[in-house]
Amino acid sequence: MIKNEYKVFTILNYRFYKMTNKIFSICVAITVITGFIQCQLCSQTPKRSITIHTGYSNGRADIRYDHLNYGTVFQEVETNVRKTTPDDEFFVGLAYNKEVKNKFRVGAGLNYAVLNQDFFLPIRTRYFCLYDTRPYFRTASTYHIIQLAPSADYTIVDRKVQLGVNLQYILNITFKKKFEGFESVSNKVEQFANEVYTGFYSQYKRIRMDIGVRALHLKYRDDALYVKEVYLDPYNPFKIRFQLSYAFWQK
Repeated sequence: MIKNEYKVFTILNYRFYKMTNKIFSICVAITVITGFIQCQLCSQTPKRSITIHTGYSNGRADIRYDHLNYGTVFQEVETNVRKTTPDDEFFVGLAYNKEVKNKFRVGAGLNYAVLNQDFFLPIRTRYFCLYDTRPYFRTASTYHIIQLAPSADYTIVDRKVQLGVNLQYILNITFKKKFEGFESVSNKVEQFANEVYTGFYSQYKRIRMDIGVRALHLKYRDDALYVKEVYLDPYNPFKIRFQLSYAFWQK
């Protein structure tokens, strides 16, 4: 009797152990699969996002003045050329970004920018409807600009911190420019320049940092100044651009 009870107990104990082992294995499997899915979801880059950004650009000034006729004006510019400082540009804007293929994204941005220049140059008074033969010079100028900025980037490292390369085209359109020295303002809407930047980016969660160097520059002639008589000037002095973005919406 005791032997039979012990045998039954042993069988039940073995079945219980086997069932417990299966339950434990299933729980471990569910935990591993759930963790894997969560990790995959956490590591995936959002397909679409809207970002707000701000940034700063610093570039070498265009200090060419060999197109000016030799004389008083030429000498004035030559005397002041050493006082020229780099061009400063500050901007803020919004951008919509979309992943079109694995690790490849495109975007469309709209910026408001302020560009400051101080290269000493003679001003065309006729541009301001003033017919004065006396020479006037720009000691500094401020350009208010709308920038249309499509972009593309490719992610190289897709981990907790993303790293990749980017390409951005910027069409600059001025709607206001102010000249110090002549103390005049123009509110004409004009094309200002085409720029192409290449560089890299780093992103952590919703925060992203872009750094780019200008690879192409096609500058439209500024009729307010005595510059080279070229409608679209390909001269490209060095310029670097920094941008900090925050994705306030992503999906």
